[in-house]
Amino acid sequence: TLTISCFVFDYGKNIDINAVYAWLRGKQKLQTSIYNNWYYYIKQIPAVLPSYSGKGLYKLDISIVCSPYRYNVNNDIVTVERPETMIEIGGSYYARPIYKIFGNGEITLIVNDDIMHALTIYNVSEYIVIDCEKMMVHKDGVWQKNKGILPFFDVGTNVINFTGNVEKIEITKNERWI
Repeated sequence: TLTISCFVFDYGKNIDINAVYAWLRGKQKLQTSIYNNWYYYIKQIPAVLPSYSGKGLYKLDISIVCSPYRYNVNNDIVTVERPETMIEIGGSYYARPIYKIFGNGEITLIVNDDIMHALTIYNVSEYIVIDCEKMMVHKDGVWQKNKGILPFFDVGTNVINFTGNVEKIEITKNERWI
C-alpha cells in the first residue's frame, strides 16, 4: 500500500471534490514523476483523506494498493510472421503478454515447445486477442471459444510457434519486475 499526497488548488472556482474521487476511481495504472519509466497496476484505492489547508488549497492523502509488479512504460509491440521466432523477455518475473493474432479458422499457439500447454482458438475471423494479463481470449471484448492454457513468457529467450492460417502475430510483451 502506498500513500500519496496531492494538492488541489481551488482559486475560487469551487472545485467539486467528488469529481476528483470519480477521476481516481477510473484510474487503472499508477505512474509517478520519480519513477516515470515504470507503472504499476492499481488494485484498489481504499481511502482518500481530504483536508483543507486554507486559501483554496486542498490536500488529499490517497492510499493505493497496487500489484507487486512494475511494468516498463516503453512496451513495444513485436511482430511475428513465421513459426520458430525467438523473443527475448527482460524483467525479473514471468511476463503475461497480449497477443493479437491475424488469421482465419482454427489457430494453435505454442510457446517454448510446450505442446501440453498449447492454446487453440476456434473460428477465428480476421483476428483474435489473447490477453494474458486479463486472462481472456476475445475479439472486440467478446469471448471466443478456445481450449488450452494462456501462454505466458519466461524471463530470457522464448520461442513462438503456431499452426493454422496465420498472417502475423503482434505481441505486447508486458515484461515485469518484482
